[in-house]
Amino acid sequence: MVHPSLIVFLMAIAAVPITIVGMVFRFKRLKLEMEYRRQSGLSNDAGFSANELKHLIEEAVEKGNAPLRERIAQLENAQQQFLNLQILHAETERSIGKTPTQIKQT
Repeated sequence: MVHPSLIVFLMAIAAVPITIVGMVFRFKRLKLEMEYRRQSGLSNDAGFSANELKHLIEEAVEKGNAPLRERIAQLENAQQQFLNLQILHAETERSIGKTPTQIKQT
């Protein structure tokens, strides 16, 4: 009678070449399909090219960021106005050459 571990070992040995042959056949099939698509021009109709996809993504990102850019511009304008008000307010409170008490002239 054959030992059970020997049967498992023989099955593993047989599985390796079967797996390799299957991988080779899948690769050849894929290669033939790609060649057929290239010759028949199906690759252009079946999906997007890399440039088309890149353009679509850029367009979507710009469309999504447009409201954010507008809001950033509004906030920057408000910040600039606030900073200008602070500068004007600070300039009116202090000036060069004035003293808090006036000198009496005689």
